Amino acid sequence: MIIYKTLNLVNNKIYVGQHYTSADDGYLGSGKILKLAIFKYGKHNFKREILEFVDITNIDDREIYWIAELSATTKYGNYNINIGGNNMTGENNPNFNNKWNDKQKKHLSDIRKKSGFWKGENNPMYKNGNKIKGDKNPSKRKEVREKISKFWKGRKRSEEQCRKQSERMKGNILLDETKKKIGLKSKGHTYSRKFSYTLINTIDGVIYDNVYDLKGFCVKYGLHYDSVRRLERNDRYKNWLIYRERLKNEI
Repeated sequence: MIIYKTLNLVNNKIYVGQHYTSADDGYLGSGKILKLAIFKYGKHNFKREILEFVDITNIDDREIYWIAELSATTKYGNYNINIGGNNMTGENNPNFNNKWNDKQKKHLSDIRKKSGFWKGENNPMYKNGNKIKGDKNPSKRKEVREKISKFWKGRKRSEEQCRKQSERMKGNILLDETKKKIGLKSKGHTYSRKFSYTLINTIDGVIYDNVYDLKGFCVKYGLHYDSVRRLERNDRYKNWLIYRERLKNEI
């Protein structure tokens, strides 16, 4: 562990901090004011210097010592906000339990969008998308799925949830005219058919045209409904050609 000093080569302001390694890894510090200064002047105008090698057991005390010794706080025109150590963590932090309101969040968002500071390589998630793709995504893991399944097992929707779902579904009811055109005769159910399908079996050359009840068709011919609905061409259905057409009268 080290205690280091970061020096601004333009205005000679300093920042004192602690770090887990002595290697020259380019780390300059995590102070809020320091980061703004780095953004303003650029990394090339800052230099880090090791003040002391210390043991982890007394690193906080040594950080406090060096901040006081070098007058590194904002009180003396430098970059350290507090006196160091863990004195500003938890309940000792003046912002403990303080939350930003919507106005403050919007203001910060506008500033970041205008400055472009979080775009591209400055974004902490830059090139990290692969870390959460596929099986690396926690939601894809078996144990997570089991927990979610166990959590929802036996639960029922509240009356409010049912009411909202009902309102959403009302906008998908087809007119009687449209029902007649696509051959839906049942009066006791609502339908939200948006597509007609054409399926061709390339082995025997049979064409199944104007298929509206795709789920029933898949059950009848032993096909996987989701795969067919997504128009997937895989080894399982390589002998089928599937076409989908949006209904013109769909509302």
